[in-house]
Amino acid sequence: MDAITPSSRISASSDAALPLAIARWADAAGTSVTAVAVRDHAALDRIAAALPVFAPESTILRLPAWDSLPYDRGRPSRAVTGQRIGTLAWLADPDRAERRAIVVTTPEALLQRVPPPSRVQERAVPLAFGQDLDPAWLHDTLLGFGYVFDDRVDEPGEAAIRGGTVDVHLAGESAPIRLELAEGRIAEIRRYDPLTQRSSETIQRALLLPTTEAFTVPGEALPARGRERLLPDGPLATLFDYLPGAALALTEGAEERFGTWLALVRDAWQVASAAMRAGAPPPDPPDRLFMTEAELHAALQAHRPAAIVEPEDGGLPTLAATALVRRVGALQAEHQAVVIATAGAPDRVAPALARRMGVGPETLVHLPDWTAAEALAPGAIGLLPARFAAGFADDDRTVLVLRPPEATRPDEAALDRLAGTLRIGDLVVEPSRGLARLTGLVMEEQAGAPIECLRLAFLGGTNLLLPAAEADRIWRYGASSTLKPNRLDSEAWQAQRADVERDIAQVARGLVARMKERAKLVAPKLESTPPYARFVRRMPFAPTADQVRAIRAVQHDLASGRPMLRLLCGDVGFGKTEVALHAAALAAFAGKQVAVVAPTTLLAGQHLDTFRRRLSGTGLRIEGLIRSARSTEARAVLRDVAEGKVHILVGTHAVGSARFRDLGLVVIDEEQRFGEAQKQRLRTLQDRAHALVMTATPLPRSLQGALVGLVSVSLLATPPAARQSVRGFVAGFDPVVIRAALMHEARRGGQSFFVVPRIEDVAPMAAQLRELVPELAVTVVHGRMRGEMLDAAMLDFADGGADVLLATSIIEAGLDVPNANTMLVWRADRFGLAQLHQLRGRVGRGRARASAYLLTDPAHPPSATARKRLETIATLDSLGAGFLVSLADLDQRGAGDLLGDTQAGHVRLIGTDLYRDVLGRALARARGEDVPDPWRPDLVCNVPAFVPAEFVPEADARLAIYRDLARLETTAAVDEAATDLDDRFGELPSPVRLLLDLARLRLACLRLGIARVQAGPAAVALTPRPDAMDRLEALQGATRRDERVILPIAEADPERRLGRLLRTLA
Repeated sequence: MDAITPSSRISASSDAALPLAIARWADAAGTSVTAVAVRDHAALDRIAAALPVFAPESTILRLPAWDSLPYDRGRPSRAVTGQRIGTLAWLADPDRAERRAIVVTTPEALLQRVPPPSRVQERAVPLAFGQDLDPAWLHDTLLGFGYVFDDRVDEPGEAAIRGGTVDVHLAGESAPIRLELAEGRIAEIRRYDPLTQRSSETIQRALLLPTTEAFTVPGEALPARGRERLLPDGPLATLFDYLPGAALALTEGAEERFGTWLALVRDAWQVASAAMRAGAPPPDPPDRLFMTEAELHAALQAHRPAAIVEPEDGGLPTLAATALVRRVGALQAEHQAVVIATAGAPDRVAPALARRMGVGPETLVHLPDWTAAEALAPGAIGLLPARFAAGFADDDRTVLVLRPPEATRPDEAALDRLAGTLRIGDLVVEPSRGLARLTGLVMEEQAGAPIECLRLAFLGGTNLLLPAAEADRIWRYGASSTLKPNRLDSEAWQAQRADVERDIAQVARGLVARMKERAKLVAPKLESTPPYARFVRRMPFAPTADQVRAIRAVQHDLASGRPMLRLLCGDVGFGKTEVALHAAALAAFAGKQVAVVAPTTLLAGQHLDTFRRRLSGTGLRIEGLIRSARSTEARAVLRDVAEGKVHILVGTHAVGSARFRDLGLVVIDEEQRFGEAQKQRLRTLQDRAHALVMTATPLPRSLQGALVGLVSVSLLATPPAARQSVRGFVAGFDPVVIRAALMHEARRGGQSFFVVPRIEDVAPMAAQLRELVPELAVTVVHGRMRGEMLDAAMLDFADGGADVLLATSIIEAGLDVPNANTMLVWRADRFGLAQLHQLRGRVGRGRARASAYLLTDPAHPPSATARKRLETIATLDSLGAGFLVSLADLDQRGAGDLLGDTQAGHVRLIGTDLYRDVLGRALARARGEDVPDPWRPDLVCNVPAFVPAEFVPEADARLAIYRDLARLETTAAVDEAATDLDDRFGELPSPVRLLLDLARLRLACLRLGIARVQAGPAAVALTPRPDAMDRLEALQGATRRDERVILPIAEADPERRLGRLLRTLA
């Protein structure tokens, strides 16, 4: 569409300062309501979260686009549609008069049609104390408004009516409310905590709004399941109808975004229409759901929007406490006012920050909003409660953002951490003594000073006490519960470890040789082209940060001239296919052919549909090889592939039989599902091309290859917007539980999976289900069904044709069914960890909270190992847990010898953690690097350095603190640990401060080469390592005595003594 000349421009020094610039523009706009369309949903969230600080007198309204793609099987979540209705209701309220508001939306949301203002305003239902309320009428109204009834209400759009108590999570609200009814009237309205279900505050009124834009009222027909409308029948409106006379601002380049989105909508409608099944209603045409370009152009000309200039600078990075304190000092020296934005409460953060700065807490001014920040005097420091993504400079003040201690994310650094932390009761390895059981923490005296020790139990009842400050000396063995400890100082252990290290050194030499051979290989350089750039601009949604990193890594690999071998690990629905699409598009537009291989016909068909839909209109020919390669149609496809007429071939392992004219990229999805013969055929393809391997749960050997650097790895750990984790339960088979779970899902309008381990289990379980839930329709699928019947049954279920799908593990990889959010797995102990995680990934793909029940047979209880598997999968229920599941699988099964074929590898002999350490050192030596033997200084300071039980009561938490401190590698990291402990547990007691000083002393000794420190009240003696004597003699006041250096530090107080020693060694 033609560009609109902007009425003005909104610019900022950085992306972080953009909300402030928008607030200032809105304040000067001269209208009570303003609206800004920012570049994507992530920007919407960030800007809307920051605006209340900069515009405290305005209501900040969010109008996101639907969180499902146009014509996708999934419907927008109730949370998003409820938020949209809440914003529209506010704007449609005739009583809002001069109330100020800023509407934050996106170009895509601006295009969507919405219910007319009159319909939204008329259907809003006020709820007030003392008001008459008929429960039957309320039930029908909630149903028509799109609410689902559930026994427990904890998510937006849910409701429950239990006698005189009504729980409802209202559209657009952050917390649910509870109505108490008495004699047909509202006797009380209370907000309550959705987690604890306890009431938090009493309120006088609330507003009941629909959670769907296609809402009905009592008397109107409800849509059938699977046939839900997106918008109501009859005339529709646009957001512009809600904003008469409002000032509007659009992100720069919005016109192109509008055109790209409408083109994508038309393409998606054409694909959906072509794929329409017989008897199904046709999809609504694009003009019914979205504005036309002509309508949009006319509306924009009438509003003459301002242009939001997107800054290239992202802003000042968030700072940990130590770095922030240093930066504050530098800014004060420049007479700048400093605003510290913190997500925590200022009165909790202030004491710790003040101690770090060496000032009183009263020095830090508490700022209620930005107006107070603008009044700060030069050199003053203010604390602003705000969640900013980055800092920024504004005139003579600078905003710094304090990074919370817990603000870490699972990314490539996760490769350095195995699943499961060290806990009391674990089997551990003490490298010089062998396997032991960590049985607890005990207090002991050392030269009159109390310290805490780790108690290690060896075979025969022998115990070893290890100072907790040296907790890094032990390594977690792994998840085995069958091995027994060694005898203390056993010669057999020493011999076993020597043999293992010798074998690992040989393996390392083989691995390095393989890496050197691979480094010699040459692959075509595939670089971005104009058609690929256009494809990128047509992305229907903003990628997550993880996707951006993965796509950039793939682009770098493809352009490197070396064969790419990248493992892309991410949970189901976390965007692996989007990364694959980018890789395939880049390669195809660069003139190379692409092979995309999936383990099942269902998954291959799904990929084929996705690739065709997203790449339609680009000129690329995309064909499928889903079943046999012997059919007439398949032979024609193979002939065209060989002649180079097919750009992207998508299929099952049959793709391995294709002869490509110029293959540039192979994409393999769910590698663990292929058999060994199929993998060999796929490896033949990979030898001639770049390779991208996608999985939620990589094979242990593949994961181990990533851990040691044979394979590049990208992790997708950021969930899609509104995605929730799947609740896991381990239970015996109980008919009452099964009926309750299936009926609960059906009552909220959803569907369920019921998975059995064997085909022989299908018929008996089908009979039980008919008896337990006769009200529900059950469809059956298994591996002995003909392909066409299997696909038809799955598609029918996906379209809402049944309530329950009874299946074998064939559904492990298949169609997306966003409406299915309950899964029951019978005899779950017969499945592997990765398989259970893949099965669990079938649910939770929509917007409702999903549940997975892992059922065991009470007549055949699972073994201890199987029980451990079930507990692991139930515990690792966080979003993005697939990588951790694979680490746990590696932990429990071993990786296998990387150059051999046995499944049980060296991990079994010396444990997971120590194996990785030994292999890492062996690899470095094999590469010719200088690898010094690990050593730690012997610190004899006789100080009470420990974590008191009164300070941290849980033994496992204290153990984690000791281990973390013992493994820190910089003094800055120790300082951050101190801030973290202060934030989590309060002011640090003297024993903890001494423990931190010992950590600093250890690092100073490693830096200077001090093998031993003996610190007493009269002096300090240092024993140097070879070649370190000259450095120690140069220390202030140092005197050499034989092979030691004496420092004249006479101090009775242990804390001051350590402080003076650290300053001397600094």
